[in-house]
Amino acid sequence: MTRARRGAEAIEFALVMPILALSLVLGAELAWRMGARGALQDAVHEACRAGAVVPAVATPGPAERAEAVLAQRLGGPVLGCKGGGCTLEARVSGAPPDAVLECRAEVPGPSLTGLFRGRVGSAVSYAVLEVQQ
Repeated sequence: MTRARRGAEAIEFALVMPILALSLVLGAELAWRMGARGALQDAVHEACRAGAVVPAVATPGPAERAEAVLAQRLGGPVLGCKGGGCTLEARVSGAPPDAVLECRAEVPGPSLTGLFRGRVGSAVSYAVLEVQQ
């Protein structure tokens, strides 16, 4: 291999490597955000379901139960809302038997690199089922 050819390979490597590294970092960032969004959606669904299926004479009520479960789930390792900055909301609209529990959560968008900022949100609604004991 000639000396000129080795120099050309080094230049080609220098041109391709930043693009490849950026692609890998962006892919990891996208995967992390998608995982966080999935974890948030799972937490909101679980909390709303826990609040929606309650005994007929429940204390606390559906909204309070949902908010408690959601606060517990959002303190995990992926979403980490223990430091604040998270919005949790659960409210009941309507009266039984047509009551609907609406749950919403919004968290600061997790970022591995700090390149992407923003918030990740999820919302779900469940009909409130009163279970007789």
